[in-house]
Amino acid sequence: MSKSQHVRLDTTPDVHRHGNAVRAGYEAERRAVELGRAVRERREGLGLSQSELARRAGTSQAAISRLESGEHVPTLTLLDRLAAALDATVDVSFTSAA
Repeated sequence: MSKSQHVRLDTTPDVHRHGNAVRAGYEAERRAVELGRAVRERREGLGLSQSELARRAGTSQAAISRLESGEHVPTLTLLDRLAAALDATVDVSFTSAA
C-alpha cells in the first residue's frame, strides 16, 4: 500500500525566511489591497459605479479601478476626496509593531 501525501499550498509567501526589504514590500502590497477592498466595498454598498465614484472624487474610472485592485496607492489628497465622495472619513492609526 502506498501512503498518500498531503502538500500544503499556501497563498501567503513565507516572508519570515526573507529579508526585511521583502517583508516590507509584502506588507505594503497587502495594505494597498486592503485599502482597495475597503473602497470597493463602500462604493458597492452605496450602489455606486466606479465611474460615478470617479466623477464625485474628481478622478478617472481607471484610477478607481487601479486603486480597488491594489495596483495604485492613493495620495492623502485623493483619500480625502474619496472619503467625501463615499460619505465617509479616513481613519489612520499607528499600532505597536510588537
